[in-house]
Amino acid sequence: MAQEPPRRIARAVAETARQFGTPDLRVAGTIWWYMNCGNYALADQRTVIDELAEVSGASPQALWAIASDDLAKQLLASGNRDAKVESPLLAPRFVEVAGRWFVKRQSCCLIYETPQADLCLSCPKHLPAERERLLEEFVRRSR
Repeated sequence: MAQEPPRRIARAVAETARQFGTPDLRVAGTIWWYMNCGNYALADQRTVIDELAEVSGASPQALWAIASDDLAKQLLASGNRDAKVESPLLAPRFVEVAGRWFVKRQSCCLIYETPQADLCLSCPKHLPAERERLLEEFVRRSR
């Protein structure tokens, strides 16, 4: 995907802030990246992350963690849990819960900081036992 000028990213972050009802551009930028990072090749992600960090105030490390988790989700869907990745991506992590594999996320989308939402089901901010309980419940309901 072609590089986006910073003003286009700034507009996208502002629109995400409006849609999610948050004045915090760090939250909006993180949510926007969480929804869009899979649309960018790794070479483009470097540029977008740098520009997004500048526009939103989100840390590049947090944005790379989101990209890493997105790649892990793609690897899991393709059945390739043993793939190796290179820096700046983090090594993918997976966890088996109730016979089903999930990405053990290293990133937080910050959606809980908006007026409409709580922590995501697999949010790394959950205590491990609570996250496992929620995932087990999800597996039970989806059978």
